[in-house]
Amino acid sequence: MEDAHMKTVEEVHGFFGTDPERGLSIDQVKKYQDKYGPNVYAYSNDLSELPNEVIEYVTKIRTKVATSITLGKRFERGNIASTEKNYGR
Repeated sequence: MEDAHMKTVEEVHGFFGTDPERGLSIDQVKKYQDKYGPNVYAYSNDLSELPNEVIEYVTKIRTKVATSITLGKRFERGNIASTEKNYGR
């Protein structure tokens, strides 16, 4: 599947023939592992074996998520009056 990150959840399930409630069958797992290889990075925080552009992308995403969480917590505690104040809007 090309541009899987641009597809809806329904499109991905349709393409792979998966059920969102049950996931993949054992036969589907074997078929996709043979075709695409094992999902070796799914449970690892070690990114050292990934291509540099992937590491950079993942690092940017992690930073954005951490920043969003931090700002959200500060807003909830009242440490930030509004996002408009912080960004001059």
